[in-house]
Amino acid sequence: MNDIIFKNFSFSYPDKEIYKNFNTVFPGGKINVVLGASGVGKTTLLNALTGLSCFDGEIENMPKNVSYIFQNDRLVKTISVEKNLDFVLKNAIPDKTARKNAIYDMAELLEISDVLKRLPTEISGGQAQRVQMARAFLCPSEVMLLDEPFKGLDVSLKTRLIKKFLELWGRDGRTVVLVTHDVYDALLMGDKVFVLSGSPADIVYETELTVEKSERNLTDAVVTKYRDEIVNKII
Repeated sequence: MNDIIFKNFSFSYPDKEIYKNFNTVFPGGKINVVLGASGVGKTTLLNALTGLSCFDGEIENMPKNVSYIFQNDRLVKTISVEKNLDFVLKNAIPDKTARKNAIYDMAELLEISDVLKRLPTEISGGQAQRVQMARAFLCPSEVMLLDEPFKGLDVSLKTRLIKKFLELWGRDGRTVVLVTHDVYDALLMGDKVFVLSGSPADIVYETELTVEKSERNLTDAVVTKYRDEIVNKII
């Protein structure tokens, strides 16, 4: 998969410059985690990758198709969970039976088979996040964008969802860009971690996490070293 390359990327509001001649590379086929304080410009990068914002400079290998996991579920509340999932597959899989099989297979993996016929308003927050995850992986995208998808969840639920995400990601290995303020997410999920700071924002720290994801322990000496380095740059 191609690397995503930001070249002299600039973006500003009338009263604030968010990025000025920003340059970085998100390696293809990896989970790239962008850390930073609220308001630093993390979501601005995601909006640029989706084509939702105008900017100066260029993004090489900008994806034509992206899937998205939001902090809030963004599900259509008036149709069932199953129909929400079916919607993202209609263009890619014209055959209705094949779409249904794909949906039910994904639902079984994410333990949401029992909520497929329910409305999004009838399921829990944790179930809604799993539905979002199912939708993102079912969508035939080149790149997956995650905007603080685990914010506000308790540690136990967050850990379970991260494990499920990594299990599914391991099957297709598409490029991921995850923005978060939570070092925990970065340490458990990231292949490459970038820390944003300043105004205009720039990368003040980046590192490649070499410990296998399945072997990462937050108390391990190597992981603790990464954590301390990252925290020192965010503070």
